[in-house]
Amino acid sequence: MVNSEDTNSSIHIYSRFFDKIMKGRFVFTFEVSCLKGFTIRSILKKVEKNKKFFDAFVVPDNPFAKVFPHPLALCDKIQKESGAETVMTICCRDKNRLAIQSEVLGAELLNIRNIVVVTGDPLSESDGIKNVFDVNSIQAIKMIKNMTVQGNISNELEIGERLKLHVGAVVNLSGRNLEEEVERFFMKVDAGAEYAFTQIVFNPDLLVEFKDNVGKIPIPIIVSIYPVISWEQICFLTSFSSFEIPPQTIAYFRQKKRDVDMGVKEALSVAFKAKELCFNGVHIVCKNVNLTTKLVKRLKEEVS
Repeated sequence: MVNSEDTNSSIHIYSRFFDKIMKGRFVFTFEVSCLKGFTIRSILKKVEKNKKFFDAFVVPDNPFAKVFPHPLALCDKIQKESGAETVMTICCRDKNRLAIQSEVLGAELLNIRNIVVVTGDPLSESDGIKNVFDVNSIQAIKMIKNMTVQGNISNELEIGERLKLHVGAVVNLSGRNLEEEVERFFMKVDAGAEYAFTQIVFNPDLLVEFKDNVGKIPIPIIVSIYPVISWEQICFLTSFSSFEIPPQTIAYFRQKKRDVDMGVKEALSVAFKAKELCFNGVHIVCKNVNLTTKLVKRLKEEVS
């Protein structure tokens, strides 16, 4: 596990979330999902119910290439009304470098101290919406880090002072050549990433393979888990190349169709392996509030 003893003692701490990570705490985060027919009240109710269990709430940026409320607005609403801390996602797919820097400045104004940069799932050509990808996630991380360290933005204007935020990355342990992903991970670290989330991990063996290839992990990494409980979810997730679900899990749900206990069991096995291998926390992606509560309670009891 990465902790403060492994890093430069002069590092700046701007958030409670990052402070916990750097002190060696095994943290828990939760992705705030927007369901079909969502309301802001329903989102805040979900946060309120679970805030005592989590160290931060991650707000995605148009996940799965679908339209949702802007992360700036939702992060601000959550922080002001619940007091919980947030992690704001910035997706390179949807915006150019001007828009990215504008969002970062907006986060500073709203006291959003944690940002994570993702490349983003490509848009379908049939949607008639164009991908942007002006910069990739590595370039975006470097650009944001420059804003925090030097206080400069790309139009050569000076911000006036360093931004007080922490920038994170995403690492994919499946769906591509592992050596290539390890190389990209180190490029993100060199660009200035201070912490990272994994893409959703369904197979604990992937954590072992990743650590064997990386060796000493240079920044804190939080492992993302998703309790798959139905064949419908399997069909949806396997439509994205970034997710690698074990064949035995696919075969089981093809026959069983739905099994909540199995989904919880498999998600917990990934979480326990993350703790065993000294990763720095678990990030839960789950739309079901009651299932989320059940999962995090079990994790708190057996992992912390």
